[in-house]
Amino acid sequence: MKTIIKYILYSLAGVILLSACNDLNDPEMFSPEDAFVAFTTTTASVSEINSTVSIPVQVTALKGAPSVSVTFEFDIEGLEKPAIEGEDFTLLNASKTLSVSSGYGYDTIRIKTIDNDLFTGNKTVNIKLVSNSLDYDFGAENTLALTVNDDDHPLGWMLGSYNAKVTATANGDLSYPVNIMALEGETKIVKIYGLSGVGLGAPIDPPTSEDDFDYYLLGTVSDDFSSISIKSGQEWDDWNYGPTSFTVWLDDNGEADEADALIGTISTDGGVVITFSQQFTFMITEGNNEGLGIQWAWNEDAEPNSPTCILTRAE
Repeated sequence: MKTIIKYILYSLAGVILLSACNDLNDPEMFSPEDAFVAFTTTTASVSEINSTVSIPVQVTALKGAPSVSVTFEFDIEGLEKPAIEGEDFTLLNASKTLSVSSGYGYDTIRIKTIDNDLFTGNKTVNIKLVSNSLDYDFGAENTLALTVNDDDHPLGWMLGSYNAKVTATANGDLSYPVNIMALEGETKIVKIYGLSGVGLGAPIDPPTSEDDFDYYLLGTVSDDFSSISIKSGQEWDDWNYGPTSFTVWLDDNGEADEADALIGTISTDGGVVITFSQQFTFMITEGNNEGLGIQWAWNEDAEPNSPTCILTRAE
């Protein structure tokens, strides 16, 4: 019996060795026909404050391939807010043709933005690879959307990172980060990320792809910039614990009726500080955790309208 098993093992070893040899003799090789040209990403962004951005264009080919030139163009067709060459940016390259003399590698598109000192909102231009001298195929990344970020937003002094400090809480953190960001096309409405805290709350950062849900609250800043109103009832479709609804009370300890909005007073003396004096939470509305609040914030003292949450802009 041992002899039979030994011969079976020898036979299996021979089959495995033969299969490995066949794979070595017939590997999948990169051929000249596989050469292609592409960007290394499909999106990029740059501030309009006289900033320079370098965008590589990659030529993937065999070593020793002939030199190749690549032509690109700026396309604004169909864009709601296009970035215009000569108005919003300038091309620092001598022309719209790149050259890779070694036959493989990359050359770079270099663009410098123009600061217009006007609030027009973010603008975008599509940079397209249109041809190359060796008729290589273009990869999937043959168009790059470059966004020029407007720095002249009237709420620019307010936008940015904050440190939140809650007076009293349950199902949350006493201190946590918050981000306030511009809402495209709006001058008084902002997006607030992270007010639900980091312990149990949704992500503080904007989504990295279109498939990610954007967990933020909308806030409206008053005409005199003295206050911000965050409407109650704003909903998230789902988070780890179920759908949630932003819930606010009229007072600081939740003994009064529910309110239509959370109102924060804005101070700019020595830095931006936003003070809230109402109880709020992110109420789970369905599922096993229905009725549970994420990041309760309130004040336990006997005084009415005491601070429940203070946001201090991080410098």
